[in-house]
Amino acid sequence: MEGNLSSVRTLTFSPDGRFSLDVPPQALEGTTTFQIAIVDDPIGDALGAIYEVTPSGTQFLVPARATIQVGAEADAIAFTALVLATVENERFVELEAVAGDPAARLLSGDVHHLSLFALVTDEVALVSLGEVFLLVRA
Repeated sequence: MEGNLSSVRTLTFSPDGRFSLDVPPQALEGTTTFQIAIVDDPIGDALGAIYEVTPSGTQFLVPARATIQVGAEADAIAFTALVLATVENERFVELEAVAGDPAARLLSGDVHHLSLFALVTDEVALVSLGEVFLLVRA
């Protein structure tokens, strides 16, 4: 199995340069090409763009690291109230091992599988199909 693991670190950026995915060596079996797109029709209470990383559902053997640049859309919000989240079952879920650098305005967190990613507040409520889903802290 070890012979099939990727030995290359991959760093992929979104078209706007504000979101990146850092996939370490041996996180995947074989070679995978990643793409990051900005979802045009935002869902819920995301602050700014929602990023779709494909191939969707890709599982990592060791976590990848997602990083987002906090933009002007969050200027009125305390940095400590910001969360880098993924969308699971139509709700925002905070990524694991989230770390922030207020001076650089960066948030990052561990990614175990590919999905949608967004910047949200720690008090966000997502209304979907008539139900309210609250932020679930990992």
